[in-house]
Amino acid sequence: DQLARPDTKVLILIGCPEPIDIGQMLDGVFSAQPQLVVSGGSAATAMTGGTPMVFDGEQASARGLIGVALSGDELEVNHYWHLSWQCIGKAMTVTRAEGLRLYELDGIPAQDMYRRYFGEDIVENFYQRVQGFPLIASRDDIMVARVPHTRLSDGSLLFGAELRNGDRVRFGFGHVPMIVNSNEAILRQIVARPVECIFVYSCAIRRAFMQDAAEIETKPLQAFAPTAGFFTFGEYFYTPQRIEHLNATMVVLALSERCSGDDPPEIHEPCQRRSDDVTRLAPHITDPASRMYMTTLSSLTNLVNAVTGELE
Repeated sequence: DQLARPDTKVLILIGCPEPIDIGQMLDGVFSAQPQLVVSGGSAATAMTGGTPMVFDGEQASARGLIGVALSGDELEVNHYWHLSWQCIGKAMTVTRAEGLRLYELDGIPAQDMYRRYFGEDIVENFYQRVQGFPLIASRDDIMVARVPHTRLSDGSLLFGAELRNGDRVRFGFGHVPMIVNSNEAILRQIVARPVECIFVYSCAIRRAFMQDAAEIETKPLQAFAPTAGFFTFGEYFYTPQRIEHLNATMVVLALSERCSGDDPPEIHEPCQRRSDDVTRLAPHITDPASRMYMTTLSSLTNLVNAVTGELE
């Protein structure tokens, strides 16, 4: 309420994933300012340990939250997202969950269900073994991913975002062709509108999954406007129904300001690029090892989907 004014268009939030309950925080923001577009993400580490922190140039905190409100009648805000994780395996029902903690799937202890699908040896390096296979549910026509990160002694699992009792979920796996196609669709939407700067918040899971090839999502954005952002431990995306707390997703915030003069700078005009020009912007992977890795992922995805379809 202190940050928002009548002409405030967007609130950029960056928070620590713990000990803050990000989902409850976002619900609180929405209840106070339901018309305010919110974007951003949770601070992350390089996935080598350590504690995520936020900082504002003067102080840093491992328990903090930073909010920046952008206001102005001439400010234009456009917000995009894509997941592109393919659902695999059978649908399961969340039969017991409390906030970020999952106890049971289909009445079976959560850890037992994960051992069934990922092997008995997931006890060691649990997060590294399962991070590429989030649970995916549908929320208000948005596919949301939920990534577990901690095994608890009572057989439950701690997730990066909340699960709800009754959610129908399936395991997900990165679908390389879908990722490329979805990214090109976002690029076409971006070039159709004025754009002067871009913020991108992409989950660290995507970086771990695609490794050096992660730039196929982020590099093309730099052709349109100055671009900044980071790999997150959770992304925030506004919808008219609520502010979603996402995992394994890429969120893009594109901003511009309308000019009041007779001769606005060219940068304020939508980019007049054809669809084939947008496709051309996607960088080609030249490193042979990265190219082979992405080809193998694509083949594995098709194999898993074919086997799943036959079983169904």
